[in-house]
Amino acid sequence: ILAAISMLSSVFIAEAGDTLAFRNLRHGLEVNVRPSYIMPTHVLYLDHNSKGERLYFSGSAHLQYSFAFSPESDYGRLFPGTVQGIGLGANTFLCHKDIGSPVSLYIFQRGRILDISRSLSLNYEWNLGLSFGWHQNTAIVSRTNAYVNVGLLADWKISRFCSLVFGPDYSHFSNGDTRYPNGGANVVGLRFGARADLNPGAGSDSGSFIREWENDLRSKS
Repeated sequence: ILAAISMLSSVFIAEAGDTLAFRNLRHGLEVNVRPSYIMPTHVLYLDHNSKGERLYFSGSAHLQYSFAFSPESDYGRLFPGTVQGIGLGANTFLCHKDIGSPVSLYIFQRGRILDISRSLSLNYEWNLGLSFGWHQNTAIVSRTNAYVNVGLLADWKISRFCSLVFGPDYSHFSNGDTRYPNGGANVVGLRFGARADLNPGAGSDSGSFIREWENDLRSKS
């Protein structure tokens, strides 16, 4: 994770050394939902809450912007199939009075583990950032907490510009023992998402969606 953060920070200082990487960045937007099971790591999630009942389920919705380096660039050759970016997530534990509805802001990296077929691959993804808007309670005493997520995801490319993403993931929220008690929150669940690849041909002769559309119009005129 530290190596990936270092790579993200180097984006701002390496432009002069590898202009091709930045001229032909591949951009993407993804939306996903993550229904989850709350692990009973604290009595708050059992029945010591305002509902007086076990808290089983949580959920979140995310918007992610990603970019990847051109395969012909130095970074593209060094990190093939790797995507990085920033994300925003809205979370609910279905107990707003006690826990709140925190919002997460994070960086992420996704990489390919295995190509199953031409259109299906197995990827990893990690998220690392902060979550804001917690209500103070017996498990979580900080209004701002660290957010960590890891997932093992299948990526099914249904067209040149669109992919479906699904698989298990795990999230941890904690203040890192900066204040006590620090019971935190741990959830495990599934992710379902859709991603739009805005310019999948960047860095190659195939070009972007707009360029291909313009070429089609020219050929028909």
